Amino acid sequence: MSRRLPIAKKLLVMVLTTSTILSTLMTVAQIVFEYKEKQSQQADVIAGLETGLLPSVGQRVWDYDFSSIPDQFRGLMKNLDIARIKLETSTGKIVFDESRPDFKPQFPINIEMPVVFDDQGNKVKVATLSVQFFSDRIIAEIRFHFLTLFVFNLIKTAIVSLVLITIFRRTVTNPLLEIVDYFEKADVNKTKSDHQLTIHRKGPEDEITDLVGYIVAHERQLKELQSAQQNTIQSQERALEESDEKLKEEKARSEMSARLAHMAEMASGIAHEINNPLAIIQGYFGVAKMECKKPAPDLTTVQGYLVKGEQSVTRAAKIVSSLRDFARDPANDPISRVTIRQILDDLPTLIGMKIKTTGVNFTINNLCPDDVEVDCRKVAVDQALYALINNSLEAVKSQQGGWIRVESAIKGSRVEISIVDSGKGIAPDVAAKMFQPFFTTKEVGQGAGLGLSMAQGVFTHHGGELYYDKSSPNTCFKIVMPVAAATMKSA
Repeated sequence: MSRRLPIAKKLLVMVLTTSTILSTLMTVAQIVFEYKEKQSQQADVIAGLETGLLPSVGQRVWDYDFSSIPDQFRGLMKNLDIARIKLETSTGKIVFDESRPDFKPQFPINIEMPVVFDDQGNKVKVATLSVQFFSDRIIAEIRFHFLTLFVFNLIKTAIVSLVLITIFRRTVTNPLLEIVDYFEKADVNKTKSDHQLTIHRKGPEDEITDLVGYIVAHERQLKELQSAQQNTIQSQERALEESDEKLKEEKARSEMSARLAHMAEMASGIAHEINNPLAIIQGYFGVAKMECKKPAPDLTTVQGYLVKGEQSVTRAAKIVSSLRDFARDPANDPISRVTIRQILDDLPTLIGMKIKTTGVNFTINNLCPDDVEVDCRKVAVDQALYALINNSLEAVKSQQGGWIRVESAIKGSRVEISIVDSGKGIAPDVAAKMFQPFFTTKEVGQGAGLGLSMAQGVFTHHGGELYYDKSSPNTCFKIVMPVAAATMKSA
């Protein structure tokens, strides 16, 4: 995330940078122009020496009149930027060779000029004049001018930039900040707001004035749009709540229909299970009755028959109680602590007879200790287990040698219950959707598609989970529930 930099500071940086670059370029250009001008002046001096001095020097060298030459050259060195002058004749005689005393130029320019005498149209070279010019004074002046101009331009740039920034802040930045503050304080969830945008501008109108006018002009339209949107959202929320309530009602009716359908399937098996103990009771009571008719009945034998009859009555009552509990809605039941053995021992009563009529081999393998408990609504768990086992039964009842196996074991602090059948797994496209409410692969009227979703909801509500084990070679659903805290503490 980049650091926020106000527009005024950005403008100040840009103005200072641009002005500094331009000032530097202009100063350099001016100094270059001045240096060229100095060079041009020096070239004029050289040209003046060639045209004005050399002919007279050539004449005197030709005439061997050397007496006035030193004074003339010393005058040149005094008046011009010359560090050294040397005059050597063509015969090798040094006529003049002097330098400025105690002066060594830092920027010397050495020039050799031939001295020629015009002997009736025949030009003869009589000597060579060596002149060492120097640019020290010119460079010093240029350096001073450069620093002076550069500092002056920097000061001018800083003053102009500060003035521009001050004007920009008053005319642009401050109004923009007020506009931002307006939008920050404006509550978009309210159709009316006491916060108003008021920017007072002096002088002629400009773009900021147009922007403020546009915002004020469209503020009412924005509020009306907000009000319409809020009304639409409220209507949608009410429709969604109504739809959700209808969905819950439909799901509850479907779950009740599913329980009733399961009860209808269980009815014949339950009737047979009840008829068996009733027949046994009738037989025991008949024998006891016959014993009582004897002149000397054996009361111990009669009591034994009555106890056995009572046990059969208890068995029939348990079957009827299990059916009654299975049929009711357990949503409002309190959470109670039950053992895994109690949960698994009720399964044969609920679904055992239906399994017997199909010939499917049904086994329960409980590897949990008898004291392992879970906190749950037992009826809801029974209904969920019934739905899972019934799904397995529907899938394998047409198989030859089909089987269903329920296994339980302790996995750390959790109980794992596996429901495995002889099927070879579920197709991936079906497995991806099978926990969705109302999804079913059965024909219309054969299933509501709520068994798996209802079962998953039950175990999730109890702090556990229900999932399809893709790694198993057979069709396998696993249930995981947390072990009751007291059980873990005792273990």
